[in-house]
Order: sequence, then structure tokens, then C-alpha cells
Amino acid sequence: EAAMWYRARSLSDDSEYLAGPSGSANDAGSGPDSVQWGTIAPDESTVSWYEFHMTRGGGTAVTDYAGSSFETLPDMANPDDLLAIVHSPTGVYVTDGVYVRATGGPAFEGDEHEIGVDSDFPVSRVFPAVFPSPRRGTRTVDDSSSAHIAVAYDSKSVLTGWNSQPLSDAMALAILGANWRTGYVERYNASTNTWSTVVTIDMAEGLDWGANNWIRTGATIRAAGTDATATQTYLEPNELAGATLEFASSKLRRIARNTEGSTRGTLDGRKTVITFEGADNTEATSTVRFWMPNAVVWWNNLGVAAQGWRLRIPAQDTVDGDLRVGSLVWCNVHAFGTPYSFGRALGQEHGVQVVEAEDRTYRTRTLAPSRRSVTIGWSDGVPTCNASGESPDPDYVKLSSSSGARPVASSFDLPMTLRGLAEQVNGPALPVVYLPRLEKGPPDATVLNRRRDFLVGVIDGDIRLDTVQGSENENEFIRVAQLTIEEVV
Repeated sequence: EAAMWYRARSLSDDSEYLAGPSGSANDAGSGPDSVQWGTIAPDESTVSWYEFHMTRGGGTAVTDYAGSSFETLPDMANPDDLLAIVHSPTGVYVTDGVYVRATGGPAFEGDEHEIGVDSDFPVSRVFPAVFPSPRRGTRTVDDSSSAHIAVAYDSKSVLTGWNSQPLSDAMALAILGANWRTGYVERYNASTNTWSTVVTIDMAEGLDWGANNWIRTGATIRAAGTDATATQTYLEPNELAGATLEFASSKLRRIARNTEGSTRGTLDGRKTVITFEGADNTEATSTVRFWMPNAVVWWNNLGVAAQGWRLRIPAQDTVDGDLRVGSLVWCNVHAFGTPYSFGRALGQEHGVQVVEAEDRTYRTRTLAPSRRSVTIGWSDGVPTCNASGESPDPDYVKLSSSSGARPVASSFDLPMTLRGLAEQVNGPALPVVYLPRLEKGPPDATVLNRRRDFLVGVIDGDIRLDTVQGSENENEFIRVAQLTIEEVV
């Protein structure tokens, strides 16, 4: 008995074979055995053949190919039993980026191997413990569907655990590498099985203008309008690089760079100029918004417990045609009960390798983006006598005057707090979020989208506490050496 199957060339694993001629095979007598295939004369058709496989089985070692097993035709599975038996050691493409290659050992009929589901931009990359840089991140297939990224407080998954108290009454979420404008931070209440919105995120917060403030020239816009009430802020050079520029009619462009300057066209002095990509000379400036790619949102919990949190990004048009997030840093806010000393140092470090020859010519190679750093310290010392003993001073710091707000810091325990937090994140193992200034609520939810307002980085170096005077664990006056935080990029 003989049978033939065929199919059109395809890389899909869903393409089944089509049944061709079949029937009894008769011995034609003397002469060599042969199998002919392809276009056989007198047919003059033009056909492209890419693969041909043949197998036979008679149940004996003489007629069977090594390792082959030929099922009876009624029991034949299509296309599983029609695939080639021999596997290449260099790899055979199956589908969707999956290759199969022989590495050694026998294979048996019925062997099954499951390949875990993965993607080019998995959501796990937004968590710094998995992937520390925001440059890869996650993205959706398109921007027509919403995206949700949730985290739980305990070992249970979101929706199956219990409400827990956060480690601080104020919390923050750092969002890096975003390309969308609107999102929501939501809290899950395990007692009522409901999500509630805590923060409405606008990545263009404080960076939107109406008509009569901007003038476009080619692929640039400049603040030069007549609106004396337009939003005024002073931009730093290159602060908008990578952000999304929204024009009227929701026309989106990516910002390449910008100069320093004011954003209100009626003011005297230096005005900012912004260069964008993809210009088609139809961009109207009756609406101008800057969607920042990085932001920190922080909020006061006001004593409310939760089982989990999530970032919800609704469907919306973006300049890339998908929804992206580079990194998410969920954290508790630990306020400084004692302000750090004057003399904060801000740094900017390049990521360029320079090779200089003997004749003083040089070559450069960009290895990484530029990054910022901040160095702070408590060189004046911190009195800790009121933070210990049987009757510690009750001075504390609250970030809201709203009902239910709880203290987030004590006034005299800063040295011990810094040491404990550094141990908790294990120095540079996990990122921290530096917020130089927080406005006391209400409002109890704030969006910070200017780079001067935050820095997401890792603690560089060790924490050193020097006792200036006093008795140990009773009334020490402690000086905290300089602490440096280097930005993650």
C-alpha cells in the first residue's frame, strides 16, 4: 500500500498536508526499486519543489529505515506522522522563532516538548530586579487595547491575597521610558474585590498650551506668540529629548532636542526652540503638548490598606503605534526627618569611550547614554538623643493634613533610617527614587514630570555614620558622610 501527501510551501505549523494519490503497490517484476517525483514527461508544467520526504516500513529490520515507524493509513495523523524523521544538527525552523536541532541521544515516537510562552518585549522587563535598565522594557502589539501591570503585597497573586498596610503612608511610582500620555495608578481592595483609582497620570502635566503661543518653522517650534497668560516654565537644554510633541488634531511627533528658555512667547529674554522628527509641514500649533517619557507619581494613602497595585494604561494613539514602558519602580516614600546640609552636588557623566593616539588624535565610541548623579550629606550632624530612650521626642513629619494621614518620618532618627534603607535595597542592587522637594497635601496625589524634580538611581558606595559626641545608643550626635545616587539609564 502506498500513499502521497503534499502541501504548499509555508513556515506555519498550522498548514496540513493534502491527500494525493493512494492505493495498492504491486511488484512490477525484475529491475531496481525506484521512486520518481516531480514533473514527469510528457507534462511540461513549471513547478518549484522545496522538500521531498519518503519513508517505508514493513515491520522487519531488512525493509525498515532505522528509527522509522509507518502507521497504517487509517491511523495516520495529519500532519504529525508525515513530517521528516531525521533532524538536522544545525537546526530546522519550525515556527515563530522556534528551531529544532539534534544534539545527541535517541528520540522516540510520542516524545513531546513544551516551549514556554515568551515575547520579544516581556512585561517582566519593567521590574528592575529582572532587568535593571529602562532601555528595553515592554510594549504592546498596538495602541488600540489597554495595558495593565499589577503587583501584589504578599506571596499571593493580585486578587487572591489579603489587604496589607504599606511600609509608609506615602508611596511613589517611577515610570521610565513611556510613550503614552494618560494612565492610572489603581489600588485593589481584597475586602470588596474592587479596583479604585488613586492617581490619574498625565505625562503632559503642566506642559500644554493653546493657540497664540508657538510658531512653527519647518521641523522646529519656538515660543513667540501673543498669549500673555500661557503656561510659563523654563526648560533646560535637551530636557525634552525623546518626548512626544502633540500638535492640533492629535498629530504626534517625536522631539529630537530643545534649547533652554521660557515657554511663554510674550516674555522677554531667551525663548526655547524645539526640534522634532517626521515633519510634513502640516503641523498646526493651536495645540501644543509635551508628553514626557519619564515621571514620578506619589500619593498619600491616608491610612488605607491594600492588597495590590496596578498601572492601567488605556488605549490611546502614540507616536510609535504601541504602548511602551521601560521600567516601573514601586516604592514607599521615606521623608528626611532632618534636611541634608547645604552643598548638594549634581553631576552629569558621559558614556563615551575615548582612545587617544600618540599624535593626540582621538577616536570616540558611545557605550551608554549620559547619566546624572546627586550627592548629599549631613555634615552638620544629626542629634539622635530625642529618637531613643524611654520617652522619645514625638516630633514627626507628615506629608498631608488630610484626615487619616499618618507620619512618614521622625525628626531625629535619620542616620539609622538611612543605614536600614541601604541594607533593604542592598546598596546598588535595587534602585531608589530621589525626590528633592515634596509639597504637603492636599492634594494627596502629585505627578512630577520634570527631570529636575526626581532622579531614579542606585546608591553608589557605602553608608558611613560618624559619632561626633555623646554616649552610644543614648544621646549620640551623628554625622552622615556623603551619599551618592547614580541614575539608571
